[in-house]
Amino acid sequence: MSQPDSLNVNPFRVLKEAIKQVPALKYALGVAGIAAAAAIVKSLVSDLRVAVFGIILMVVLMTVLVVFAKLTAIASKDFKLPALVLLWFSLLLVIAVSSLLFTSTFFNWPMKLKDSVVNPPLVPEQHSANTNTTTNTYLRGIVRDLVTKQGVPNAVIELELLPGKTFTTASDGGFSIAEIPAAIGDNARVYVRKDGYGSRDEYVALPGPKTFYLEKMK
Repeated sequence: MSQPDSLNVNPFRVLKEAIKQVPALKYALGVAGIAAAAAIVKSLVSDLRVAVFGIILMVVLMTVLVVFAKLTAIASKDFKLPALVLLWFSLLLVIAVSSLLFTSTFFNWPMKLKDSVVNPPLVPEQHSANTNTTTNTYLRGIVRDLVTKQGVPNAVIELELLPGKTFTTASDGGFSIAEIPAAIGDNARVYVRKDGYGSRDEYVALPGPKTFYLEKMK
């Protein structure tokens, strides 16, 4: 007994026949190639946020640029001006997105992406709902001068989870705070101050490591 025809359909043959009828469908092969590239990236990059921001977004935007560039060459006179406007808008969008991703990753402006890319938060451990044992973790890091990048000694550190307690950095600016009542992956509010510097107030994913930059007051 032969199988139904629907089970013997070859997707590539269907696509080939469809391209004969609608030539524009040949770009579907390009989409399949991008999907294959995405699968390769997923196998090589453990953090898919890097792949999503650094590859998919740029591929999509550059594809839009190519499409509108072609439209300006083949479009009628009435359609040429809107196509040129979209072309330049897409180009400026690519430049803006690339610039903002660069500054956000390396300079934490306008978004703080450096810590999430370099030191992504750890997955919190699962604890039984029936246990009454308090989970403790720690925080480690370093306080540096924003300009010289040197460690700032004797900087005062306070945690919202440890009210009334203060900690100071070592001679190289490093610090390590133990017995914090939280789980790995939790966020803790940290206050950092030093005479002659502006103070910092940030939420940090435990246990770090975390680098705080203090700017000297003029």
